Amino acid sequence: MICFVGQVSDQDLEKIKEDPAQVELLLDADEQNCDLDKSWHAIHYILNGDAWDGEFPLNFLASGGEEIGEDMGYGPARFLNTAETRMLKNELDKITVADFENKFDPQALTTSEIYPAIDWADDTKSWLADSYKTIKDYIDDTVTGNKGIFIYIA
Repeated sequence: MICFVGQVSDQDLEKIKEDPAQVELLLDADEQNCDLDKSWHAIHYILNGDAWDGEFPLNFLASGGEEIGEDMGYGPARFLNTAETRMLKNELDKITVADFENKFDPQALTTSEIYPAIDWADDTKSWLADSYKTIKDYIDDTVTGNKGIFIYIA
């Protein structure tokens, strides 16, 4: 399971809501999406303290956003509009990469059966921290561009 995050304007989001079949065209056309590979579930867990749930907007990777369209393999694409993405940025701004690294708990990741089922040794901390920085930067750029996001897992 690989997680992708992409940018979408509110105008395009409204068109997709009117015609959910347009979701796949958007996903195919987005060349600037953020590929979190297999780090997404651990990032979600570290941000939320739960394998699948969490408070909006920090639950954006595993369960947040409005579902639109057909199943993409592991559920439909989910969307956050521009205002919701700005809220997400504000929450992520409160969690530095160092704060994120300090929340890394290999035993908790293993016990909670966080995907992928790997040995969550300390050497995976830097991989997750790099992925967290990547998504933080991507969300910053998205908000600067006055756009929202879509998330899908394939």
